[in-house]
Amino acid sequence: MGIFNGGVDVFEIQNLNIKPGGYESGDTITGKVLLVLRKEIRCNEFFVSILGEIRTEWTQYKGGAHYEDHYQSGSVIMNEHKELKSERVLSAGEHTETFSFRLPEQCPPSFASSYGSITYVLQAKIDRPMAADNDVTLPIMVKGTVDLNKLDSRLAISQPVFNSADVEIPRCCCFKSEFISSHIKIQKKGYAFGELIKMDITVDNGTSKPIDKILINLLEHAVFTAELCSSFFSSNNEKIRRTVSRPVITADTEANIAPHSQKTVHVAIRVTESISPMVCSTLIQTKHQISISVQQGWSQDEVIVALPVLIGTIPVVAKENIESETAPISSGQSSSKN
Repeated sequence: MGIFNGGVDVFEIQNLNIKPGGYESGDTITGKVLLVLRKEIRCNEFFVSILGEIRTEWTQYKGGAHYEDHYQSGSVIMNEHKELKSERVLSAGEHTETFSFRLPEQCPPSFASSYGSITYVLQAKIDRPMAADNDVTLPIMVKGTVDLNKLDSRLAISQPVFNSADVEIPRCCCFKSEFISSHIKIQKKGYAFGELIKMDITVDNGTSKPIDKILINLLEHAVFTAELCSSFFSSNNEKIRRTVSRPVITADTEANIAPHSQKTVHVAIRVTESISPMVCSTLIQTKHQISISVQQGWSQDEVIVALPVLIGTIPVVAKENIESETAPISSGQSSSKN
């Protein structure tokens, strides 16, 4: 700390009980605040707080750059405040104060985008009379809790899902259009961090060109809601939604499918903790989709089939697995999976 910090040499948030991948809903966050003063200072309050909030914001241009509408909304997930010392005079030397905060049971995961964010921030602050305040902030990562088992009965998450499609491939005017038929199947609809999404992809190449590669994208589709900002106070501001898509996992595999032939390839991608699980808040909602494309020489990649998936934090347990774990096993009996 510099000479303009009013006698504060060290001011830090330390010793957080950080969890790999982020805190889950309902977790207790613990840590300490270290304050080192080279002289006595006065304060109105010495406290630590946590703020969790959802914000959406963007500008929409109309008529070129001459006119614009600004949209913005926000909501608070949690806002807690704890006093670290009741004294209004802090003596010179070292002060170490511990703290704890409990996350809500249904808090959404951290999320970042150009159009909105979900953030959680710790702040320690010295509110000082007749002087500049001292504060330190520390963002924390929250992965929330999305238990796929609670969604299974309604959405059949543990069941295999598939999709088929026929895509017309446009050619020059001298030739008839050609088609690529495809079929994709995955073992279940919902996946959690660390799990493999195993895909069986069958492609019937009805074109005159070979298919060199099959490209796999796990896409995140985010829907942001915000209100039109007005210079007048109004409770009926226009609300609009904006959808933004981005790939969060990309992979490819050699296909080598000759013209007018069919081939099945088996591909797997792993769901990593760098991916945000599904978000279901009032201002931000996300969903995920597997998109399959093909590459033919120098031609533009063509999307041939897509399939929705759900990304959570707790994997779904198939009913047959639960039954096998609870059922008695007779002597000499073994279980196997085909």
